[in-house]
Amino acid sequence: MPVIMKIKVSQMREHVERLVKEHKIVLRHVKRIDQSRCFPWNGAPPVVQFPPVWSEITYAVALHELGHALGRQANHRDDIMRRDTARWEAGMKVLNAMHERYLNE
Repeated sequence: MPVIMKIKVSQMREHVERLVKEHKIVLRHVKRIDQSRCFPWNGAPPVVQFPPVWSEITYAVALHELGHALGRQANHRDDIMRRDTARWEAGMKVLNAMHERYLNE
């Protein structure tokens, strides 16, 4: 069973804000999770939209959308999937465990 570290929501929010700033991503906050999107990247700064981070679920949604913007298939010059593969793999294990727990509740 994977080990899940408990971090504060404020730390989750700060992490997302740091990624957005560090990679010059345009973030549009929306009210509902089902409005979350990553818009096609055309050479301009990537654009993502998701609700503000206020729980583990909204944190997972934010990371998911950021993963689209910065992932291997985004063809982004700052492709963090290549630079930070180990961190992303660890994060995906946590997200998968959270998803499983959510489905089994």
